[in-house]
Amino acid sequence: MAPDHPRTVLCIDDNETLLRMLRTVLSSVGHRVVGVTSPREGTQLALQDVVDAVILDYEMPELNGAEVAALLKHDRPTLPIVMHSAHPPQILGAAVRYIDAFVPKGSVGMLIAELERVLKPTSHVPAPRRFPRYPLYVPLAAYMDYRGGEFQLVHGIALDLAEGGMGGMLERELPKGEVVSLNVQLPECGTLEHLNAQVRYRNGAAHGFQFVDLSHPVQEELRRCCQRLATS
Repeated sequence: MAPDHPRTVLCIDDNETLLRMLRTVLSSVGHRVVGVTSPREGTQLALQDVVDAVILDYEMPELNGAEVAALLKHDRPTLPIVMHSAHPPQILGAAVRYIDAFVPKGSVGMLIAELERVLKPTSHVPAPRRFPRYPLYVPLAAYMDYRGGEFQLVHGIALDLAEGGMGGMLERELPKGEVVSLNVQLPECGTLEHLNAQVRYRNGAAHGFQFVDLSHPVQEELRRCCQRLATS
């Protein structure tokens, strides 16, 4: 379905064949598409405030995708950025704070869906993301209640401060088709060892979640803990 108001999408990828494909696919759903092979040229275009979203490759000459995303978010923090890469999302490390979605190459349908989500975040994500974001790639435990059964997942979790609460991204694909209740353990945060959360949206091979029933004092305590862990 074409968007009500065509958006200008900047695609930055050093593969010209892939850029042609992106132009064809995104134009077919109503977007205006600008494609460039140079990450420096793409950065300059995006900073001129003439594009509504950026689709960005990771491995490129001169600057990689994470470096480009950091430059763009510094000057345009609300610019939606979709990382479109053949590499796994783990390559981003702390740079995950600079992107709004990660889509593996070859997933055309997912790319279109994620682009629509980040262009209209309030219609898909209950609490819009707000910066700063605190990437915490340390082993944390999340207990998931799924169809009456319970199992334990120990994996990295990225937490971010969002309007109305804290949320993050589980870097593990969860069972599809149902909302999963999470009990996230944060022993590093003292009294915040157990927090309930719900998976809210799918993002590539990971799932975004948001804590529920989070009072303002608890939110502030969690924010301070995340700041401490992110800088330690």
